[in-house]
Amino acid sequence: MNNSAEGNAHKTLSRLATITSISGSLTAVLAFAFSVYTGYVTWYHDYLSVKPVLQIISQTDSKGESVNGLILSNEGVGTALVKSVKIKFNKKLMGEFKAGWDNVRKQLGSPYWIGASDRLAIRAGVILPIFYVTQTNWKHLPEPDRQKFYNALEQIEVDIDYESIYGDGDQCRFAPWPQAGDN
Repeated sequence: MNNSAEGNAHKTLSRLATITSISGSLTAVLAFAFSVYTGYVTWYHDYLSVKPVLQIISQTDSKGESVNGLILSNEGVGTALVKSVKIKFNKKLMGEFKAGWDNVRKQLGSPYWIGASDRLAIRAGVILPIFYVTQTNWKHLPEPDRQKFYNALEQIEVDIDYESIYGDGDQCRFAPWPQAGDN
């Protein structure tokens, strides 16, 4: 009987050891899974917290603004890395980056109008005039040239391809409102 009690105690201890080792292994696996999940959630939060959002707006006759024309702004929270900028004028490709703006300016024939630089990184919150007349020059611009500038803004199309620091791409597009007869 003594041997039987020892045998039962040994079986109970053996079962407890097995249960303990299984629960310890299960705890380790669950902790590892939770760590991987936490790492993913942290990465995703960081990914979203550096997403740039570029917008182009047309700004004309603005009181108190420093320029009239097309303004590029980064409304997101991360830096936009610009990959390409294509400029069309009157539906014709004028070129990329600064060369495209220079070609538009030459076609329009006015020394007052300034095109953008070849800036390739646009930080969050930056507002960058990309085709504009300074307010000082605007005051001295004759009315026919002002009208020519307004008409030019209705014919300019801008396509910007950019990406975040994570490499995910996006596009920003500015195009005039469709005119009657446009397809």
